[in-house]
Amino acid sequence: MPDHKVQEGEHLAMLAAQAGFAELKPLLDDPHNQAIAARRHPNILEPDETVFVPDRRPKTESVATGASHALTVRRLKAELRLKLAGFLGAKLDVARAEARIDGGSATPVTVGDDGAATVPIQPRSREVRLSVELKDEEARAIEWTCRAGARRAEHEPGALARLRNLGYYRVVEADRDPRERRSAIEEFQHEHQLPLSGELDAATIQKLIDVHGS
Repeated sequence: MPDHKVQEGEHLAMLAAQAGFAELKPLLDDPHNQAIAARRHPNILEPDETVFVPDRRPKTESVATGASHALTVRRLKAELRLKLAGFLGAKLDVARAEARIDGGSATPVTVGDDGAATVPIQPRSREVRLSVELKDEEARAIEWTCRAGARRAEHEPGALARLRNLGYYRVVEADRDPRERRSAIEEFQHEHQLPLSGELDAATIQKLIDVHGS
């Protein structure tokens, strides 16, 4: 599939794995993908943009007959990196955390003192549901659903999704409530000493990328 039109939920690691590559390098090194390779986070793709996926050449090995040989097949690895925090980065005292990948069985997740957690996933995984219990809360668990294929922060859906992840925005769709959208942006701008424009201007988006981490 040399020219691939990106669908909702796809990312570069997913496309590389589907093509049989064990790393992203063949896609990033291809001249057709120079603009994507130059991005700060090239793994994040936008729906409807085009990615050139080169054909993978079969690898052959010459071995002696009449003997047994061990061959190792490399596969592309992926992981979901998270940072759990209260509003404005307040530390959460986590008692227990677990993840369900694509509806599978629950697996324990280790959360560091800084709130960082890493969940190994398959490049083709679509959804991770994270359940967290806090020590200072009753038995109620907090759940997040993380879906593959994040939108880039430079585009409004991606920026609003990051505001939601950071606790500023209760809805994602910009047209549901313009007042909620503006209030969330202004609150973020105020907390980070930015001019209160209420709009996703270049300075606000850059600060959002810095604070969110991608």
